[in-house]
Amino acid sequence: MWTNELTIRKSLRDDRPGFTNDELRDPNGFSHIGDDGVLRSFNGDGEVISYERLDKEQLSNLASWYPEPEHRDHLHDVWKDANSSTVSMEQIWNPPKELLPVVLKQPQLRRRAGVTKKREAPNGLNHSDGENINCLILSCYSDGECIVWGCRNCRHYDEFFSGYCLP
Repeated sequence: MWTNELTIRKSLRDDRPGFTNDELRDPNGFSHIGDDGVLRSFNGDGEVISYERLDKEQLSNLASWYPEPEHRDHLHDVWKDANSSTVSMEQIWNPPKELLPVVLKQPQLRRRAGVTKKREAPNGLNHSDGENINCLILSCYSDGECIVWGCRNCRHYDEFFSGYCLP
């Protein structure tokens, strides 16, 4: 009985990898996937406001979907040993500096904020389920920059300088 309940709960999750609660978003904030395998949403002051523990399959999917192919192997390598189930609540809500996104370690980056088009949508990502696939080519620093373009939010990965808007 426990297995069925667990299976049902897992199947009811949003099928987008690394999805967090949209109600807890700050337009001046962003989300970031840390090297510990935790997806955190930050507000504009750099405080964690929500989180999701990602499993190995979700992390692998996120690495494979990363818009810049030359960085996918790096993300697979960074997350290959991540086990978010062992991350303490203290670390989730107060991540150490080495787990923070660059935009919080180097606040001057936010002063340069603005959405920029990085490249054409990669062939492997040229699909649409009614979503704005152009989001995948927009770099960003905050959710508000993406929302203006009809995208869901801004997600930062590992130690990369800017994030990407998500459809």
